Amino acid sequence: MLSVNTNIVAMKGSQGLHRVMNSHSVSMERLSSGMKINNAKDDAAGLQISNRLHAQSRGMDVAIRNANDGMSMLQTAEGAMNEYTENLTRMRDLTLRYANGSLATEDRTAISQEYSALKDELNRIIQTTSYAGQKLLNGENSERMFQVGANAGEAIRLTIPDFEKFQEEENQVTSKITRFRAVKPSSLENWRAFTDFTINFEVFEGNYTLDGNEPISIELPKGSSLNDIVDEINDQHGDKMRAFIDEEDLFFDNGRLASKGPRLSYYALADNSRVLWRGIDAPAYFGGPFRGEGGEYAADIEEESFFVVPDLYEASSTDTVLDKLDAVLHLVDSERAKLGTVQNRLSHAINNLSQSSENVVASKSQIRDTDFAKETTNLTKQSILKEVGTSLLAQAKDYPRNAVSLLS
Repeated sequence: MLSVNTNIVAMKGSQGLHRVMNSHSVSMERLSSGMKINNAKDDAAGLQISNRLHAQSRGMDVAIRNANDGMSMLQTAEGAMNEYTENLTRMRDLTLRYANGSLATEDRTAISQEYSALKDELNRIIQTTSYAGQKLLNGENSERMFQVGANAGEAIRLTIPDFEKFQEEENQVTSKITRFRAVKPSSLENWRAFTDFTINFEVFEGNYTLDGNEPISIELPKGSSLNDIVDEINDQHGDKMRAFIDEEDLFFDNGRLASKGPRLSYYALADNSRVLWRGIDAPAYFGGPFRGEGGEYAADIEEESFFVVPDLYEASSTDTVLDKLDAVLHLVDSERAKLGTVQNRLSHAINNLSQSSENVVASKSQIRDTDFAKETTNLTKQSILKEVGTSLLAQAKDYPRNAVSLLS
């Protein structure tokens, strides 16, 4: 129908051109951003899915970094344990060497000095091994959680042992209380200490009948003699016990002491129980139950040897030291094996995360990224339609003029 008031052809041409312009604008936006979904109106469901996949892929990337950091930390701890093992192995070699009866006193002294230095190194390893400012072997934050997944609950738990506590509790020597006869070495009166030491008098709880005195101790400097020990004990605690030297033996008036090893200690026990000593350097012998002044228990102290070789006092004690060193080596190797297992888990987790992340990113790309070949073709199409629509709309605007020609 030909009309003047309403140009139906122009209206239809305008609507078509408007749709073409919108499609052309969308194609330009997709090509310029490289993303198929730039607004929720482009694809609401696709936007939600792609955002979830995007968060998952980024979480996997973080998990991979976490796992790599965990690997680095465990490698640091495992390397320290390796040095720990090397030191223990060397200490074991020294113990075997020390047990050789062909060695002179000077040789054993040299061996014991190296042994003691290695023990100090063990403590240094425990106290100084750290990663990113965190101590690894001294029990600080020993339980570790490695977040190796993009979601909650996807973590690997590991407890790095407290080697400081391990030295105190795991590495123990248990010896039975034994009765000894008094020993009277000829050179005892000339004995001198070669290092600082402490004499402790402890009261233990449990099924023991002990002296009711409070725990007491005395400290003695280097060069102290037996007379110095006696004087110090009597000066501080003479109202509770008396110490004296009878010929060449050190005695207490409530029983006599029998002890060999790094500590000059006694225990007043009323039963033949077992006493637990902590540390690799456990004494070789211990005193038995005190039976009053008539007990035959004495301190066996040899000239120039007491406290000089605290761990390897004599060949007869090396069996105990070897047993404990072997036990420590076994436990350290066991802990290293655990670390190795977790390192393998982290390695496999990294591989799995990398593969999963690749698949998730590919899925997200299919939903969200622009297909340039397809979108370029669509842009070309919309550009042609825009030119055609513009030309046709210009012609449609002249339709009402046809009515004027009919009136002439």
